[in-house]
Formats: sequence, C-alpha cells, structure tokens
Amino acid sequence: MVPETVDRRRSRTAVVLAIVLTGIVYVEFWDGTVPPLPGAGTLVLAIGVGIAAAVLQLALEDVLEPPTVLDNTLAFLLLLGAALVVAFLLFPRGLPVAAELGMLAWFWTTAVGRLVLYYGKRD
Repeated sequence: MVPETVDRRRSRTAVVLAIVLTGIVYVEFWDGTVPPLPGAGTLVLAIGVGIAAAVLQLALEDVLEPPTVLDNTLAFLLLLGAALVVAFLLFPRGLPVAAELGMLAWFWTTAVGRLVLYYGKRD
C-alpha cells in the first residue's frame, strides 16, 4: 500500500497535469478553438479507450509497489521518447482530434480517479 502523503501528492499532481495538458491541447493543437468533432462512434471509442487506459493505470498503481523517483523518471523519458518517434512517423501532420480527446479523457480520468482513491482511503 502507498503512504498517504504519496497518494496526496499524486492526486494533486494529476489534477495540475490534467489542467496544463488540457490547456496545451486547446491552445497549441487546436489554436484556441474547438475543431470539428469526429462522428459519434469514433468519439465514444476514443473517450472509452482513454478512460479504460486510466482505469488500468490506476489499478496497476494501486497493486504494484511505487517505483523510486529515478526509476519513474527513466521509464517516463523512455516511454515519452518512443511515443514521440511513433507519433511523428504515423502522424506527420498531427494527431487526429479523436486521439487528442482520448488523451484528455485519460488525463482527467486519472486525475479524478486519484482524488477518489485518496479521499476514499481517508475514511
């Protein structure tokens, strides 16, 4: 089980990251306007995959021992580097709107999930 201070820090960090990343998507990717949305099926699928990824992430974090800061940073940098290479190769003109919405769903589900887990454990 993860100590309460780590849970509190993770939940606050997740909310701040979700806010910052939403701002980046809105300002940088969408130029300050909401683009035309994809069809309903694509939209539901993208958001569903984002939510499922966040739930899986939260479940694994709750079960596994928390890594050290160095392990966490190294894993993050390797994953980020691989994701950037794949993204630039597959999407040279940028990600589709559905993928961006799925990422936002992932960020916000993770943030809300961590808050729920933190405050749920306190009772």
